[in-house]
Amino acid sequence: MSVRRSLLVSALGAALGAGALAATPLTPASAQPATTTYSCTFPELDEVDVPLTVDVTNLPGRLPVAVPVPSSAWDVRATLHLDDLTTAYLLGRSNDIIAEVDGFEALLGGRPTVLDMASGVEALPVAEALDVAMAGTNRPFTPKTLEDDLPLELPDAFTLDLYDGEGAPLFSVECEWWDGDLGVIGSVSVVKQSAAMTRSLLKNPVKTTRRAKVRVSVLSQTGLPATGEVRAAIGERTLVVRELTDGWVTLRLPRLAAGKHRVTLSYVGSKVVDKTARNVTVKVVRARR
Repeated sequence: MSVRRSLLVSALGAALGAGALAATPLTPASAQPATTTYSCTFPELDEVDVPLTVDVTNLPGRLPVAVPVPSSAWDVRATLHLDDLTTAYLLGRSNDIIAEVDGFEALLGGRPTVLDMASGVEALPVAEALDVAMAGTNRPFTPKTLEDDLPLELPDAFTLDLYDGEGAPLFSVECEWWDGDLGVIGSVSVVKQSAAMTRSLLKNPVKTTRRAKVRVSVLSQTGLPATGEVRAAIGERTLVVRELTDGWVTLRLPRLAAGKHRVTLSYVGSKVVDKTARNVTVKVVRARR
């Protein structure tokens, strides 16, 4: 007896490739196996109860918004439980059955995530129940909006297509969730992207009669120029606030007394990019008379 295993998991939305997330560790979430029982209508057998168990490992607890999630970010395992009567019925049609699951849409916060599953079964004993094991990973997708604790649920319906060993179609089986709650595998939150700030003093030290200038750049996690304001402050005292242009801004500080001043540069964030801050030390010397 052998069971060939494969499971392809895809998500709706533009597949934009690996992107910035490929090099960014994902925050792991707490996930657990979830089982939902479906009523599947087989020819001659009518309706059959078919439990399906799905488990996800490496499920991220947090995903940055508008950042493409690469394929293989997390692993998926599934088991389709067929009873002895259904197994005997299928093997009575062919000793080599190939099962493909189409339209399997796990629900991430109510948004469908399509899973295309396939598994072949060869020469099983007629009276033996069968657990068809499958494994795979996600395909790329991109979270579109900020969300808290999106549940990843099993779907409410899917189609099981059956083929013989030569690939000729036998029949299709419609499966619908009919009782109890849909199984929840885990939950995911979509959060703001991180920001990367660079800064440099155009001249340091500066004289007490001059105003120091700081050049600031802020990039989003995707490497694109950030938008929003940058604030320069000493302690609680705000020195200047300016808007980024193409991810850049030059801050002209007020005149400062002689000495060393620790200036905090704060990017206030935007709708999709989180805030960040860095310090710079400005050295001011007395001007000669």
